[in-house]
This record gives sequence, C-alpha cells and structure tokens, in this order.
Amino acid sequence: MAFTNTREEGLEALIVKWLVEQNGYEQGTNDDYSKEYALDETRLFRFLSETQPDEMDKLGVFKSDTKKRQFLNRLQGELAKRGIIDVLRNGIKVYPADLIMFYLTPTENNQKQKEMYEKNIFSVTRQLRYSQDAGKLALDLCIFINGLPVITMELKNQLTKQNTEYAVQQYKDDRDPRDILFSFKCDGIHLLSLEQTFGMPYYHMVFGTSSIVGDMKKAVDSAFDAIVEIEKQSTQERTLAENTVFSKSFDQDTIQRIKDLLVPSKGPKVPCDTAYGVFLAYNLGLKAANYSGVDFRRALTQKMDTDIRNHASYIAGKINALGLDMHSFYFYILPLNDADVEKAQIMDRVMNGGGRP
Repeated sequence: MAFTNTREEGLEALIVKWLVEQNGYEQGTNDDYSKEYALDETRLFRFLSETQPDEMDKLGVFKSDTKKRQFLNRLQGELAKRGIIDVLRNGIKVYPADLIMFYLTPTENNQKQKEMYEKNIFSVTRQLRYSQDAGKLALDLCIFINGLPVITMELKNQLTKQNTEYAVQQYKDDRDPRDILFSFKCDGIHLLSLEQTFGMPYYHMVFGTSSIVGDMKKAVDSAFDAIVEIEKQSTQERTLAENTVFSKSFDQDTIQRIKDLLVPSKGPKVPCDTAYGVFLAYNLGLKAANYSGVDFRRALTQKMDTDIRNHASYIAGKINALGLDMHSFYFYILPLNDADVEKAQIMDRVMNGGGRP
C-alpha cells in the first residue's frame, strides 16, 4: 500500500494538486511574490503583457525600473483605496493607459469573451513568505487572480488534534495586521439578511467598529473616526470576508449568496448596501455599593436612557456632518464601572473564546 501523508503538509499538497490538475491553476513560488507590494509580480505582469500589450507599452514598465515602481505604487494605492474586488471588477487607469485586471465570465455565444476569460491566471502558492519584517513567517496557502491575492489559508489537521480554532488563533497571534496582506481597518464584517423585511434577497454588509472609553462623547468620536477610515476603503474591507468565508460552515445557499456578493462575475448583482455596527462602552458613573440590587438596576436603566437621549442628537449630527446619512447604523451600548480596567477584561475574554475566566 502506498504511503499516505496525513500531516498538515500532506493536506496542503492535496489541495494544491487538486487546484492545479483539476482546475487549471498555476503553482507559484516565493520568488514570484513581492513582499513590498503583496503581489505575485510574475503573473501580474505576464497577464497584463499577454492581454494588453499596447497599453503596457504606453506605460514603459518593461523598459524602466522607475516606471515599473511608479506603476506598482499606483496599483497599490488603488488597491488600498478601492479594494481588490473593485480593482478586479473595474480595472485601473494609469495615465495614459486604461487597464483591465480581470476578464469577466463570458456570455454563452461570445467566443472573443471566452478567449479573453481563458487568459485570466488563477494561481496558488504554498508556504508564502509574505512579511518584510519577519522573513520566516509563512502562510500555508495563498490564492491569486492575475497576481492579486484574494484568499489566504491556514490549514489544520484533525488527525494531529488541531481544528479551525487553532487556525483562527494563529491569525490572531502570529499575523501582523500591519503587513500589507492583512491591512484591514474594521473590527469585523457581518452579512445581515433583510429578505424577510423586503420580500426579496437584500443584504446589509455591516462593518463593525468599537470604542471603549470612559466618556460617552469621546467614545462616539473615536468610533466615528474609525468609520471615516473604513468608508475610505469599504470595498477593501470586503476582502476580510473573502479571507474568512471558508473557515466557517455555511449551507450551500448561503455560500452561493456570499460568492455572488464578493466574487467577480458578470450579470446582475445581489442588492447589498453598506451599513455600520457601532459598539460603544462608557463609564456609567454609578456606584453599585450605594444601591440595593433592585434599585441599582432601576438607576442603571434610567441613567442609560438619559445618556442615550442626551447623545442621540450628537450622533445624528456626526452622521450628517460626515456625509454618512445614506448608510444604516446599528448601535450597541454597554455601561461599565471602569472602562480602562473592564476594557482589558473584555478583550481578554473575547480573544480567549468569550468565556468566563
């Protein structure tokens, strides 16, 4: 009987083999990858030169290292501002060129579209050394489309007594969000279905932010500072969902709807608006020792009601002043006795699974 590799590297090899042999992927190497720009430069430039040689000639990137860096800096700027999905869907303008970054799924009888679609380069790289600062750190797998990274993976093997929770913890502990490959500005993304409300498929992509400070007004200001940054590149934040969609278990209908929202494709889009979920925690200013149990709960409720009413108009003013009134907002407010102390306790519990110490 042939030996079967049941270790993590064996699973990694099986996935790559399946992608390459059954799905037309190419296998990349670390030599193809630019840590500075978080791109597979080899396949990025091969795709552009094979599909749009005239446009690339206008840019002169193959004749001058300076022009090449100028192009890569512009591409990185567009990715940071608009996000990978938007760049793949709509391309980029780099004067004097107008570049297509992904050829969409062709219609049934359009032979030219089919030919161009086949020129898209899907690739996978094993043990990707992605970090400029920590050269030995590596991701198990990274998937690219035309040189742009769209999915990262950390694989775990139950035969070695590890599961997806270990992978999640590895992203938390070992992956620096300052690395370009992990540069997201929101605390999380929630796909909220409003189908029952509207009687048709409709979603809110809810970007989450949080603020835990002593003063309610300061908590509001801090949260909206984060929202402004998310708003600048909300499309990029959807790549956070790309990177985590398959680490959870969903039914097939949900998976398909998420793909319809996130993956480049031709045809009508699933209706989806951007919304914001805001978690605010602040010092309540009540001493429990001064009240009986029942009286404290009554005083707490009254104080929170007063605080929320007093700050509602301020929050509405912030939304209007920042030009965010076209979005929906979901606010969650938590009163604390000591924000500085309890913030640390909350984060410790969240990072360790949400249980009690």
